[in-house]
Amino acid sequence: MKNTQLRLLPEGLYIAIGVFALALPFLLDLYLVHLTTGVLVYVILSIGLSVLTKTGQVSIGQAAFFGAGAYTAAIISKFIYQSVLLEFVGALVVTVILAIFLGYVTLRMKGIFFSIATLAFTESLLVLAINERKIIGGATGIIVKPLFGNNMVMIYYFALALTLISLLTSYIANKSKLGYASLVIKNDERLANSIGINPTKYKIAAFVISAALSGLAGAFYVHYVTFIVPNDVFNLSISVSILAMTIFGGAYSFIGPVIGTIVLKLVEELLRQKITYGHQIGYGIILVITILFIPNGLVSLWKSRRISSTRQANKTGGGTL
Repeated sequence: MKNTQLRLLPEGLYIAIGVFALALPFLLDLYLVHLTTGVLVYVILSIGLSVLTKTGQVSIGQAAFFGAGAYTAAIISKFIYQSVLLEFVGALVVTVILAIFLGYVTLRMKGIFFSIATLAFTESLLVLAINERKIIGGATGIIVKPLFGNNMVMIYYFALALTLISLLTSYIANKSKLGYASLVIKNDERLANSIGINPTKYKIAAFVISAALSGLAGAFYVHYVTFIVPNDVFNLSISVSILAMTIFGGAYSFIGPVIGTIVLKLVEELLRQKITYGHQIGYGIILVITILFIPNGLVSLWKSRRISSTRQANKTGGGTL
């Protein structure tokens, strides 16, 4: 199967974006670098969710893995040993175990039933975190030390590295048998079964990758903000935001979640300055409009434009001697 997921934009533009991302700390002030780092956290989360949505499943419980990763890293840092590698590995292990357990139980469900199950799981972890006071401080939260002595430029580059790892993971998943199986499962599960593809097996695999990336984002986030409480990380608004960003950009494309996240985070920042909780209202409106009018996201508009341009060029060329 020929893969064209990286051909949405010209290769030169990808290089220009990469150069800009590397130079960004020298072009913006520290406050804007701080905001950009926060955007990268959501980019990682959206990339993770997109791996799952390619199977046709929609999770509104990504905050569960985000929070689990954050609290795992915080617990290791505070009570075991302060090591970034150990904390991130621990966060990955915990979120993978949770995803395997939850996926095995829920991924035989379809549609809204699976979505509700992931939401219920997030709420369960929220209640547990609020009531666990001895280790994680319950509702009063937990404090950890910042990365790199709170050097914002270094923190940004670390977030950028995690984002690139997430993109690479998504790309490899899409290029592998998982990517092919996900496409078949999304379109027709009965067909998938008839050609020897086990839908539950591949859904769990996609769910595990999605959860792992969310846990990675959580482990970074706790050191980025240095203090978390349960309602900060096991929050429904996080799951809804990730879902909105992924769908808005293009849930079934490689680069769509990145574009959707960047655009909506910019909109969020503008709305937050004008209206209290305005970004949440904006997410709801944008989500409805996207589902109704551009169900395949912003990326589909660009693809349609490129196809039209190609056809027009072919017609023009075909009519010229």
